[in-house]
Amino acid sequence: MTAGWNLPDERVEEPVPAFAAGSPHQPLTRPRVLPSARLVPLRPLAIGELLDGAFRIVRQNPRQALGIAAGISAVVTVVNVLLVLTVRTSPSLDPRGLPDLGAQLSNSFVTSGPGYLVGFFGGLVLTGALVSIVGKAVLGQPIEPRELWNTIRSRLGALLGVALLTTLALVPFIAAVVLFVILSSGGSAGVALGLVVLLPAGAAASAYLYTRYSLASAVLVLEGSSVVPSLRRAAVLVRGSWWRTFFVLLLTLLIGAIFGAILGLPLGLIASVVGDPDSTGVRVAEQVLAGLGSVVISPFTSAVRALLYLDRRMRAEGLDISLAATAAGVA
Repeated sequence: MTAGWNLPDERVEEPVPAFAAGSPHQPLTRPRVLPSARLVPLRPLAIGELLDGAFRIVRQNPRQALGIAAGISAVVTVVNVLLVLTVRTSPSLDPRGLPDLGAQLSNSFVTSGPGYLVGFFGGLVLTGALVSIVGKAVLGQPIEPRELWNTIRSRLGALLGVALLTTLALVPFIAAVVLFVILSSGGSAGVALGLVVLLPAGAAASAYLYTRYSLASAVLVLEGSSVVPSLRRAAVLVRGSWWRTFFVLLLTLLIGAIFGAILGLPLGLIASVVGDPDSTGVRVAEQVLAGLGSVVISPFTSAVRALLYLDRRMRAEGLDISLAATAAGVA
């Protein structure tokens, strides 16, 4: 367990860990923001402060954050490029006979779905890595790459387990897409049922589950929990603040999507001028460019999720009080 991230009902021996919550019998007096923790204010964070804090943390720790993101992005890019080369040359994946909408969705799901899953999974692992940086940053302390790697390595197996189980939150939406493709072969009635009922219901269920367990990676790394208790603990932290957590995650996703679209704009213009925008070469180039973009986008989105964990503990458990005390001790 990272020092100070113990649960509020755990008994703590001296010296008091950095992130220990205050006693429930003590009044929760919000501390002033200390210079040693200036990257992130030691109080419940507004949404703007969550986003700004994520930018600051990545900017102050470029080697650690961008290095890990580059490794994960390389794996995701290789998977996506292989999918493009395989799917676009495989006649067995041609969904002939389906209506246009179902055919397009089926093709998109087959060609991009696995890559998105890998990227989604990698992002959860990256969040686990970034929380170690956040844990130091809130105290104004640096973290060396070797120290970061040792922390990740010691929790890698459990972190992969949490990421895998959290990825299962996408199952309702994937099932809805599969059912929609099947129903769309039956004509316009099936398409209408899928668009009005199946896809919205699947998306809502996946959004609910993902938001509920989105802080599990942070819990696992900083509190030292095992896989299942981390998921349970994440659900407890999100309880009562699901909509706010969902809104922050959605806003972060939109920011990343806009940035990715800006990066992809030059390639789209070039492809429209010099060749077929749907050619295999252009599609491969798109995947490579998306991989490069994720090196910048992924650390930011992961840092936001890590700060959400910090914010929830400060709001629900008065964590900022012990943070201020520890920050004063290390200043």
